[in-house]
Amino acid sequence: MAPSPEGPETKLPEMARQIRELQERVERLERRSGAEVTPEPASPLVASNPPFAADTGKVTALIGKALLALAFAYLLRALTEMKYLPLHAGVALGIVYALAWLLIASRAASSERLTAGIRAITSTLILIPLLWEAQIRFQALSTWTTASVLVLFSSFGLGVSWRKNLDAVAWVATLTGALTVWVLLIATRDLTPFTCALLALAAAVEVSACLEHWLRERWIIAALTDLAIVLVTYLVTQPQGLPEGYAAVGRPAVLAFQIALLVIFLSSAIVRTAGRGFVITGFEIGQCVLAFVIAVWGALRVAQGHPAAVIIAGGFCIACGAACYTVAFLFRTRVQETERNFYTYATFGLVLVVAASALLLQGIGLVLLWSALAVIFAAAGRRAGRMTLKWHGAVYLMSAAAVSGAGPELASRFLRSASHDGAGGPAWLVTIAAVTAYLLVHRRAGGADWNYRLAALVFSAAAALTVALSAAGVAVRLCPVTPHYCVTMFTAILTILAISLAWVARERRIWELIWVPYILIALATVKLLVQDLRGGHVFGIVISLLLYGSALVLLPRFAAD
Repeated sequence: MAPSPEGPETKLPEMARQIRELQERVERLERRSGAEVTPEPASPLVASNPPFAADTGKVTALIGKALLALAFAYLLRALTEMKYLPLHAGVALGIVYALAWLLIASRAASSERLTAGIRAITSTLILIPLLWEAQIRFQALSTWTTASVLVLFSSFGLGVSWRKNLDAVAWVATLTGALTVWVLLIATRDLTPFTCALLALAAAVEVSACLEHWLRERWIIAALTDLAIVLVTYLVTQPQGLPEGYAAVGRPAVLAFQIALLVIFLSSAIVRTAGRGFVITGFEIGQCVLAFVIAVWGALRVAQGHPAAVIIAGGFCIACGAACYTVAFLFRTRVQETERNFYTYATFGLVLVVAASALLLQGIGLVLLWSALAVIFAAAGRRAGRMTLKWHGAVYLMSAAAVSGAGPELASRFLRSASHDGAGGPAWLVTIAAVTAYLLVHRRAGGADWNYRLAALVFSAAAALTVALSAAGVAVRLCPVTPHYCVTMFTAILTILAISLAWVARERRIWELIWVPYILIALATVKLLVQDLRGGHVFGIVISLLLYGSALVLLPRFAAD
């Protein structure tokens, strides 16, 4: 008998279709509600291994392969010791074998950092003991050859890690090579080849950093290089010469090391900031400063203070300072797009110019130079509208005042027993520079921002104090017969100057001059207690009190208006 049209055979496809539609509706609802579809649990018969067991097995396998690699390296060592292989052939095969494992480490996927790291460590465990025994025990290699192999190994590690950005390979190869170089520098007492090797490694790492690769650990290589050059400079410049057992190092070679250190890190910073537009890092700022200190200190120490060496070091700093100012203010480069880069280059220029001029000049010549620079930078800031230039002018002005002895002379005139000699040339130079610089800053600088107000206050206070100091010097020359009245004349200078500036501030609405009179009155207060009341003439004390009291009465009125 034939089956009925409505039998089970005809209903099964319809039921399967309805079930699929129901599943699709449930999945759509789950997606709308944000829920995740929970996969069906795997059957206990086909359950996968636990993750911990899988990771442990992977690490164990990697360590096993590393041990097999080391076993083959020891086989080469044994064959060499048993003279089945010539010594130089065994060493060469070991070096090639270590480089091969470094290449194998670079073939790991970028996600397999553990694999790459263990293979790179295996490579170093093959190479470093090999080089140590070949150099220290067997003396099969020259120090230059050993240093070159270490540079090759570290540079090769940097190169092969580049394509997949394997930081583990670069880290292990470079740091192991640098540390081994440092240890061999001490152990062999041959300074020149291993110092050159550290400089080469520093250059390789900085080139890599300029290409934005492996930046985090640059400071370790830089620190090792700095320490090596400081050590070499110290040992070579000892009065008794190099200690016994050290290979000879010429002073020109030491100077070359210092210059190379400076060139490497300065070039890297310039390329990264001015060339590629990166923001200068704290490491680059600190390392450039340290490289300059080491180079200048080392050059002077090597030359033993010879005038020609001082002139060369000073001229070099002047040239670098001018270059920093040029990059910061004149060239329309990417440096100006980043304020941190701009301020860094400008500050470098300031420090280098101050240091260079202190090396090359002294006395009134140095005061004249810094006073002139204060006026020049104040004028440049006025023209360019840059407060940074005006602040640099303030630094040059303060430096000129410090070298001229204006501070001690000011304290001697107004805070201790008054001296009776006239003001010297340096004090007058600083006075003229301070007044001129303040007039330049005040004329073009407008607005009420705190940066301008603070800079203008510094310039105006410096101008007022140096004017008072110079006027006191003139007063001393006018009263050589009655020196007791000089004390009263000093009080008159401070109070009259304070009242005059307060009046000008009120008439011209000059913000910074509102505060300068109070600085002068504070100085007059201390002076009245220290000089006038303790050692002044009675009639002079009366005049001082009248002047001081009048100033206290008038200043608040001018400020209120």
